[in-house]
Formats: sequence, C-alpha cells, structure tokens
Amino acid sequence: MIENLNGQHEIVNYTKYDRIKLYDNVETDCYPMHWHSSMEIIYPLENSYEVIINNTRYKLTPKDLLFIWPGTTHELIAPPTGRRIIFQAELSLLKDMKDMNTILSLTGDCFVSNARNHSSFHNELASKFTRLVEEYNNGQMFSETTIYSALLDMIATIGRFYMNQKLMDSTSNQQIYYQNVDKILQCCEYINAHFTENLTLDQIADMANFSKFHFSRLFKEVTSVSFYKYVSQKRISHAETLLSDPRISVTQVAIQSGFSTPIAFTRMFKLMKGCSPRDFRKIYEDI
Repeated sequence: MIENLNGQHEIVNYTKYDRIKLYDNVETDCYPMHWHSSMEIIYPLENSYEVIINNTRYKLTPKDLLFIWPGTTHELIAPPTGRRIIFQAELSLLKDMKDMNTILSLTGDCFVSNARNHSSFHNELASKFTRLVEEYNNGQMFSETTIYSALLDMIATIGRFYMNQKLMDSTSNQQIYYQNVDKILQCCEYINAHFTENLTLDQIADMANFSKFHFSRLFKEVTSVSFYKYVSQKRISHAETLLSDPRISVTQVAIQSGFSTPIAFTRMFKLMKGCSPRDFRKIYEDI
C-alpha cells in the first residue's frame, strides 16, 4: 500500500529492515501513477494484477514476476479480489557496481518473467524469489545480507538470460553481435562515469567507431532506450540525490548533474518525475 505519496513520488516506509520491505497484499485499491527510489517485485498468487508502465499494460497472472526498476513511473490496477506478494528494496548501496548499472540499463524500465514463454528460466527465477520471501519472513540473524545476496543472484540471472535472448534474436553472427554489444556497454560505462559532462551523440559514436546513425540504432537495440534518454536518466537520478541536501541550490543541482541550464533541468525533471525539482525537495523537508 502507498503510505506516503507526494505528487507522483512515493517515499517507502521501511519497518522490519532499513532498506527492504515485503508485504502480502490483498487490497482491492488501485494506485495512481507513482514512482519511488526503490526497485519493486510483484508476484501475484491469486487472481491477476495489472501494471501500466510507459503506456504499456502488463497483465500478470498467478506466479508471474514483474521487476520494476528504481525511478520508474507505474500505475497498479487491482481486481475485485486477489492476493500478491510485493517486495521493495533500495539499490543505492549497489549503484556503483558496474554489472548492476549494465543490467538495469539493458532491461529498460522493467523486466517481466512468466512460465508461458520461458518455463525453465522462469521456474529458476521464481524459486529464487520464493527463497527470498522465506528468508524475509523468518527474520533470522543476518537476514538482510542474505536477502540482498538472493536479490543480486536474481538480477544476475536476469542479465544473463536477457543477453542470451538478444543473441538468439540477432540477425548478426555471434562474434559480430558480441563485439557490438561490448562496444555499446563500454560506451554505457563511459556515460555512467561522465554524464555530468557535455556528452554528444557524435562524440560517443566516434568512441565506438560507428556512424551516429548506426550507433543510435545499436544503442537502442541493446539498452532499449535512446542515447539521449539514457544520459537524461543518469542525470536525473544523480539530481535526486543532490536535491535531498538542502545546502545545494536547485541551480547548482542542475549544473552538477550535467544540464546546460536550470530551465532545461526543470523541464526534464518534470517530464521524467511528474513534479518540479523544488516540489521534489519539499518532500524531504516534510518528512
């Protein structure tokens, strides 16, 4: 349930653990478009459950798994009766892991798994999640560490599966495909380290030795988003962290996040988060 919603931004109230939360949800309420800094896993047990992400409607049936990555705006539509497990976890402690950034970048805003399309992979993922739920409910010593370990295992499993599927879908031969993916991932790593600088499509395409048109197509094929959206997502994510510090002015946040002007920053922030940077900052002041 949403306990603290300001505009579209939900502040998750953690209770049992500092950075993770799990609840057995039987509510019939629908939740409007919102986002939070934590990732979310939805696992229906009884009846269906619908989630809308970027105008795409995902209808989950029992035992499907939906992973919603941090900062993704989504809407939840519940049936008249039903039950589902909802798990949330902060990934801020893991954001400096290269593999973590790569997997989240590759899979876009979310990742859905079901037994109808890939039964072996899905059963493996569902089994891992079931063990995570059991660990949370048991609450034994060092459970938080064990839960994060299980979560990392699940995310790594998703990353490997995603890359294998991309290879199977590619019309290129295996060697050429891996070479292209490797170049794009190197560019992603560079962007992750330099997004506060003035990055251009021409500059990064040259780095990969591709024309900007070929690079744009490959980049979106691998990451599921355009080059400019990828850069903007990194900058806005960084801005969120800076905005939580009242000592840094909004203008300085814009500059330190890589935006050319405060106006450009405010426009992009509203577009991606549904509120202005100043309104976002008030959320922290009111807590």
